[in-house]
Amino acid sequence: SDRFFGRSAEISDLENLARTYPVVLLYGVSGTGKSSLINAGLRGPLGKERCKTCRVSGLVPDNLDRDDIQNIFVFHLLSSLAGKDASPRDLKSALLVDALAELLKKNNDHLYLFVDQFEEILTTHPERWTDRAEFFKQLRAAVEKLPNLHAVLVAREEYLAPFERFEDILPDGFRIRYYLESLTASQAKEAILGPAGLAGVDIKAD
Repeated sequence: SDRFFGRSAEISDLENLARTYPVVLLYGVSGTGKSSLINAGLRGPLGKERCKTCRVSGLVPDNLDRDDIQNIFVFHLLSSLAGKDASPRDLKSALLVDALAELLKKNNDHLYLFVDQFEEILTTHPERWTDRAEFFKQLRAAVEKLPNLHAVLVAREEYLAPFERFEDILPDGFRIRYYLESLTASQAKEAILGPAGLAGVDIKAD
């Protein structure tokens, strides 16, 4: 994070949104640096111990029957958060609100959940399409019951329209959203010269 330059305005804007609203949609075209912004830019000001990055897709262990998993997207999200600390069998029927309540207790009762590549809820597991709406219902239940839980959903711009079919489920729909523009020329220069300067490298740039 100390070598992440060129996005100070965006970090400030998104930090304010994440602190203020329960669910924020961060979107932009592929390659604009959305993942870098959340992982290198926001973890510092929000508190590294309070920020968790996760996904709604992944692998299902061979010894676990997919049909036994209550919600495939909830399962993947919780699995990516737990890592090796939890048995997949313990997560197959877990609810977001219960699992995240426990995680909040471990993180000083404050949690910023960054769901990276969130468009995967639309592009993976097509056979479990009914799990999509249920995932949003569980997310709403979690943020309503846990006021110190804030979720930032990170997705590619072309999936913005398909997400709107679920907007009636979330507290604010997808009204709270932030579009990440591509770097300007001056931002790109700062992104190059900043880390180089920290390394003691003097780059001459016009």
